[in-house]
Amino acid sequence: MSAYFGPYGTIASAATGIGATGLGAYADFNDKTVTSGEAWLNTGLGLGADVIGLFPGIGSSAKAYKITKALAKIPWNSLMKMARGIGITVAGKDAL
Repeated sequence: MSAYFGPYGTIASAATGIGATGLGAYADFNDKTVTSGEAWLNTGLGLGADVIGLFPGIGSSAKAYKITKALAKIPWNSLMKMARGIGITVAGKDAL
């Protein structure tokens, strides 16, 4: 969102993107289920998206990529079980 506020927003957006990539890299390298190659690939793709994000126009696509990647890591089954535990239903059925 900050990328839409001129050059200062672009800088802030890049800084937060690099920070998020760094935290993701830290998590990947400390996760025993992620190979070293996967961790380096994820870090490289994240940094690439951060650099692309500096360019007006195509930067939004890079941000969309990072958001989609982050959403893919959400443990949806766990969220659905919690929803059922507090009585939330989906489409008239139990959440799980």
